Amino acid sequence: MNNFDFEIQRDPFLMALAAAYRKEIEEFQGTLILNPQQFKKYLEAVAYLKRLASEMFGDKVEVSLLPKERHGYATARIGILTLTQEEMPEFFEMLSKVDAFGIYPNAGGDDLTIDISVSNVFIKAD
Repeated sequence: MNNFDFEIQRDPFLMALAAAYRKEIEEFQGTLILNPQQFKKYLEAVAYLKRLASEMFGDKVEVSLLPKERHGYATARIGILTLTQEEMPEFFEMLSKVDAFGIYPNAGGDDLTIDISVSNVFIKAD
């Protein structure tokens, strides 16, 4: 368990908020459809992340694409992150496709985790 999870579990407000969110997802009624524009952004960002992970002594890329959550997520573990001036435009292009990006060291400090999220990969059908 990371520190973030520990803090959530210790805070009654955050626990209640998480429970309300889970309940909302579980009780969703309706139809969700794929949002082609956002899905394309998600696929392009994941493709870049996979390539980056393989070039940076990384692990596999894990993806999560759950319609009820509506967003697409991906996580990669990499050994290092070193980008040359020539590589930066492509990295920034990937960042322009995602709605959230995080990079942080893993326990032990031997590698890094990169997380991305693309919102509204699924949308409610009218």
